[in-house]
Amino acid sequence: MKRHIIYDVSIIMPAYNSGKLLTEAVNSCLDTDGVSVQVIVVDDGGSDGSIETVENSHPDLMIVRGAHRGASAARNQGLALASGRFIKFLDSDDLLAPGALKAQVVAIDRSGADVVYGDFEFTGNMDDPRIGGEPFRGTGEVEDVIDALLGDWWCANFCYLYRREAIAGLFWDEHLGCLQDFAFILNVALRGGAFLHQPGVTGYYRMHGGQITNSSMEKYAVNRSKILGDTLVILNGLGQLTSRRRMLIAHGYWSAARAFYRFDRTRFDEAVADVYRLEPGFSPKFWAPPTVRILTAIFGIRRAERMLGLRRNIVKALK
Repeated sequence: MKRHIIYDVSIIMPAYNSGKLLTEAVNSCLDTDGVSVQVIVVDDGGSDGSIETVENSHPDLMIVRGAHRGASAARNQGLALASGRFIKFLDSDDLLAPGALKAQVVAIDRSGADVVYGDFEFTGNMDDPRIGGEPFRGTGEVEDVIDALLGDWWCANFCYLYRREAIAGLFWDEHLGCLQDFAFILNVALRGGAFLHQPGVTGYYRMHGGQITNSSMEKYAVNRSKILGDTLVILNGLGQLTSRRRMLIAHGYWSAARAFYRFDRTRFDEAVADVYRLEPGFSPKFWAPPTVRILTAIFGIRRAERMLGLRRNIVKALK
């Protein structure tokens, strides 16, 4: 009878045609320095042979194969099989930093926190070295994770180490086209999870792939609006919709409205209405260049976007 092993950390890694990046990501998980690790690689229906390469070089890995249903479905599949005391999610194109996992395990054990998060280093665009420039560090400590997430703070997915009890019963939303990590982490915070910042680089966020398109902007706007709407309901139910959170969510709807303006004026009007419902005297404080914020504060969202749209058209015509 096979003995059930309890690991310190289960690392769940969705993979879809990741090429050599998958091998590099898996290798970064094996520098554990005394921490027992269960690496679960979930093949999301890829066909480039990268799963077979990793399987041959690391026969002890747990490889789970499935149809192509997206990263969130793959993470849920891996989560159902995880047996670690703590859970970490790592995308197959990112890397964990040496020694970071042990530091986080020690921190979460000593503190009793539900979630420990660290810093990350953004390494630029791997496909185009002209993009990104010098590496920079992101994250840092925040006072209120909910407020930070609703604002302009972002922490790479792999930075978080979760106590398994803190995410029991939670799943990644398989219907979201983007911002899945934002929704998942926000849900952990909304259920009252205690977060602790562990200083130091946890891993390396490696950007690659295509440019931002109208399609990706539309996904962003649609999904952000949905997440904000769900969050409003939860915060209202908890009696935790503070004036600051109303302001932050209004900014989120404004960000979505700016994206909607380019391709869906009906949704643009709905998002603008949501902004002013929350903040009747809305005046943007972040998420756009100063010129955009000033125009919006003076003329309102609708007139400001018409003016900015006209400017974009003129610039485009002159090129």
